[in-house]
Amino acid sequence: MTVDLGREQTIPAWWSSTLWVLLGVAAGLVGWLSRRRHWFFVAALAWAASVDEYAELHERLDRVGSVMQGQLPVELAYAWVIPGSILAASIGVAGIVLFRSETAHTRSGLIWAGVLFLGGAVVLEVAGSLILEHFQMMTWHFAVAYHVEEIFEMLGVTLGIVAVLARLMTHSQAPVSPCQPQV
Repeated sequence: MTVDLGREQTIPAWWSSTLWVLLGVAAGLVGWLSRRRHWFFVAALAWAASVDEYAELHERLDRVGSVMQGQLPVELAYAWVIPGSILAASIGVAGIVLFRSETAHTRSGLIWAGVLFLGGAVVLEVAGSLILEHFQMMTWHFAVAYHVEEIFEMLGVTLGIVAVLARLMTHSQAPVSPCQPQV
């Protein structure tokens, strides 16, 4: 197993996959304790992202992306980014709608986590794809782009874990009602 950030099924990919699992566990725990179903959506999404991160499922969108790419003025080395971006935007909008009832602190943390992750997964992936398409080979420019991309993705998921754990801490510090038995 290698440590190359630019390849899949490596130690960094395993680490990213593990971060997604941790986010899913934290979100599932918040959902269970708060009895708010939208957290189970986050947990399921995180677990699916964990599988995708390691099994490279998103890259199977290349066929769909190739068809869509014909409508764009630029050529991307990774056409899967096009349908992947649409899917990510849809999930982002759903997240904003689902988390309206959460505290501003939780919403802010999750939004920043999403911005960081998508900045890497979409923006820097497109930049790397354009660099690769331009030079038609691996260059130091491309290496910088994919390293920064992966770092942004990992930081985004890590910030998501922090936001969910902060929400968990808020829930665990909730005042006990006089009718509720204290443990």
